[in-house]
Amino acid sequence: MPSSTFNYHPVSFTYSPSDGLTIAPGPGDPPTIISVDTLICVLPTNYPDTYTLVHQIPSTELIQTPITRPPKALLDRLLLRGLPAHLSPEAVDTTILVSTASGGRTATSFYEKIIAPLCTALDFAPEIVRTTSSASVGETVVRLSQRQRPQTLILLAGDTVVYEAVNAIPQISSTRLTLATLPQGTGNGLATSYHTARGIPPLYALLFGSPKPLPVYTAAFSPGAKWMNGGDADTAKGVVVASWGFHAALVADAEFLRGEGVGVERFHTTAQENLKPPLHRFCGELSYRLRGGEWKMLPREEHFYVLASLCSNLDEKFRISPASVPGAEVMRLVYFADVEKREEVMEIMIAAYNGGSHMEDPRVWYEEVEGIKIKMCESEERWRRVCLDGAIVVLPEGGSVEVTMGAGGDGVDFVWAE
Repeated sequence: MPSSTFNYHPVSFTYSPSDGLTIAPGPGDPPTIISVDTLICVLPTNYPDTYTLVHQIPSTELIQTPITRPPKALLDRLLLRGLPAHLSPEAVDTTILVSTASGGRTATSFYEKIIAPLCTALDFAPEIVRTTSSASVGETVVRLSQRQRPQTLILLAGDTVVYEAVNAIPQISSTRLTLATLPQGTGNGLATSYHTARGIPPLYALLFGSPKPLPVYTAAFSPGAKWMNGGDADTAKGVVVASWGFHAALVADAEFLRGEGVGVERFHTTAQENLKPPLHRFCGELSYRLRGGEWKMLPREEHFYVLASLCSNLDEKFRISPASVPGAEVMRLVYFADVEKREEVMEIMIAAYNGGSHMEDPRVWYEEVEGIKIKMCESEERWRRVCLDGAIVVLPEGGSVEVTMGAGGDGVDFVWAE
C-alpha cells in the first residue's frame, strides 16, 4: 500500500537525479513524472514528514503541492530549510533585474508567473527593476556598487545583459557584486555552460549553489573603434566569447533583425546569408600567445572562423569549446580557415552541435591561449566587426583588438552549483 501522499492522495514516490520524481497513484493507474528541470525545491512545514513540493510548468505556472514522506534522495537534493547566504536578507541586498527586451521578450512573463510566486513562497522580498532603456542595466549596477552592504543581482536576461552588467561595475566599488542569471535570451551561453549543459537547472543553481569568482577577459581596441550602436570603444570585459570572422558577422547581422521581433531563428537566417558563395575570406593578422609564451603570428592573412571562448557552450546544443569548465580562468581558441564551400562550414558547425565533435576535424585548430590579437586588413566595414558576448565593435581600417584573460574574476562573483 502507498505510504506517501501527493496533494493529499495516496501515492508511491520514486526519485532519480536524472529522471525526476515519479508519482504512482496505485496499481493500474499511470504514473506522473515531474522532470528534473521543473523541480525547484522542497519546503519544510510545521508537521513531521510533511512538506511542500515547489515545481513549475515551464514559463506557465508555479505549483506548490503538499506531500508527505517523500524519498530521502529527493530531500537530500532539494530540501530548502532557508535562503542561501547570497540571498539572505540578513547578509545581502538582492535585486532582480527583468530585461524586457531579452530574447523573445519572455522575461516579464517568467517573472510574473514563476519568480514572483516563488519569492512569495520563500518569504523573500527582493528589489525589482525592469529595464526601460539600454542604460538601465548600467545604471542599476552603478547604484548597487555604491552601497555598503554586499549585493546580489539576479538577471532575468541573456548574455548581452550579463556583459553589460560586468562592464558597468566601477573599478573602485564599495562592495563586491554577486551575479546570478535565470536565462531569458536567445543564446544564454553563460547559463548554459554553467548550468543546463551540466544537467543543473538555473533555479537549482540559484537556491542551492554558491558564489565563486567569475572568469573575465579584457578586450583593448585601437583608436577609432566604435560600438555598432554608437560611441567610441576603448576597452571592454567579457565572460563568454570574443570572435571575428563568420561568427561575429552572423551575430552582428542578427542584431538588425532583433528590432523586428525575430527570435533565435534570426541567427539561422543570417548564417545562411553569410554562407552564400563565394565565402568571404576575412583578411587580417592574427597573433596568439600560449600560456607563459611570447606572441606569435599565424603565417597567413586570410581567415574564416576566429573565436576565443571561456565557456563550453554558446547555446544549449552548440558546444563550441568542450574542454572549457565552469570557473576556470582559461581561454581557448577555436579556429579554422581552410573551407571553400558552404557545405564544409556546415560540416564543422553540425559537429559542434553534435557534442563538440568538431574538435576531431583536422581543419579545426583548438588551443588553450592567454590571448589573441587581430589587426584588420579589410576595407569594407562589415568585415571589421568583432563580437564580445553578443555586443559588436567595428574596428577602423588597419585597426586592432587585443583580447587577454583577466585575473581573479575582476571583482564579480557568479552563482553556480558544483
